[in-house]
Amino acid sequence: MLTSLLSLIMKKLWFFSLFFFVFACTRTEIPFGNTEDCDPDITFSEDIVSIVSNSCAYSGCHINNTAPGNYDTYAGLLSVLDNGEFLKRVISLKDMPPSYAPDDKPQELTMEELELIACWAENDYPE
Repeated sequence: MLTSLLSLIMKKLWFFSLFFFVFACTRTEIPFGNTEDCDPDITFSEDIVSIVSNSCAYSGCHINNTAPGNYDTYAGLLSVLDNGEFLKRVISLKDMPPSYAPDDKPQELTMEELELIACWAENDYPE
């Protein structure tokens, strides 16, 4: 009887673990508000350049081709904007900036920065 009770408990734990793993690792939408309320005047030069310069385009990262891409200019970002990699890494996966960023650099973006980037993307990345 004890064996069957342990077996039942193990089956339920296995099912719960599988359920949790599948749903905890799935994200298909932007993790915040609705982009319908986006300001259409968000541009790289006025709003986004400071986020990218502080979080991405610094020595040892996405500048001077240390890491893939050279993000110190709008032109340098175009390939990762066009192929969706920038949004994927910054908004969906949220693994950029990386957790191993230098102490004087952010290791994650604020909700406001994420919303600005999402709105910028929604409006086709105006320069």
